[in-house]
Amino acid sequence: QSLEDVVASVRNGRSLADAFNNHVRVFGHQWIAALKAGEASGNLEESVHLYRGLNERLDEISRKVSAAMTYPLILVAMIGVVLAVLLTVVVPRLSEGYHSLGGELPALTRGVLFASESFPYLAGGLLLLFVLGRQAFRHAMASTTRARYRRRALDRLPLIGKVRIEFRTVNVAATLSMLLLAGHSLHDALKLMAVTETDPDLASRLRNAASSVEEGHGVVPSLQASNLLPDTALQLLEAGDRTGQLGRTLEQVSRFYLGSLDLSVGRFVSVLEPILMLVIGLVIGIVVIAVYLPIFSMTQVIG
Repeated sequence: QSLEDVVASVRNGRSLADAFNNHVRVFGHQWIAALKAGEASGNLEESVHLYRGLNERLDEISRKVSAAMTYPLILVAMIGVVLAVLLTVVVPRLSEGYHSLGGELPALTRGVLFASESFPYLAGGLLLLFVLGRQAFRHAMASTTRARYRRRALDRLPLIGKVRIEFRTVNVAATLSMLLLAGHSLHDALKLMAVTETDPDLASRLRNAASSVEEGHGVVPSLQASNLLPDTALQLLEAGDRTGQLGRTLEQVSRFYLGSLDLSVGRFVSVLEPILMLVIGLVIGIVVIAVYLPIFSMTQVIG
């Protein structure tokens, strides 16, 4: 259906980029940027070829991140399933025996029984919290200032921050490289990226960098002032700018950080997995101790 609409729009005289832009959620912003770059430079075939290379690199990132996060997500699901079974099946059956014994139960056992009785409300509350949190996240991302504060806060987090910075670096360097190699000037490439970017904070920084380049500032100072790339990448770009190979240098930067991102994701997962295993052990241990505490107390009384 989307392709049929694109064909109809082109037949009505619209440009290819404008026709695809009506379905940006289906085809993605990088594809629209590649088409606009090709139409502006008169070399649409080269732009599509470069986009294919960019898309393959971004797909490679997504596959690596998805593969690395599969096991931690399974562990999180296991935590949820084990906790649900304990609170909805095991604990309610034991609670009937506890009440028949009479006497005061230990505080930990009372807490677990309360969690068991309140589990449907707790699950509903967590679901509601998730939905509200998602809406709040979307609202926050709609504001440039809030998106900037969020980016700075997340980038400072251990391990996660490094992964985010490297992912963003690969994306920016690869997209900018594609546009430059397609024949765009740096100023036009930055403006085109800002137009197609959905993150308001990143779009604002791209516009600032484009304005800085337009005012006559150098490539590296403009990108550095807008905090688009880390210092290591900027040092590599200095050499590429002096030799007139900025597009190729940006492509090498994206490949370098792609490898670094792979290592960072692996390091993050290697730290996350034992933490999740520890959480599973703690959850099960607390419930088991709470279940057996009344039995121990009864044994002591009988003894």
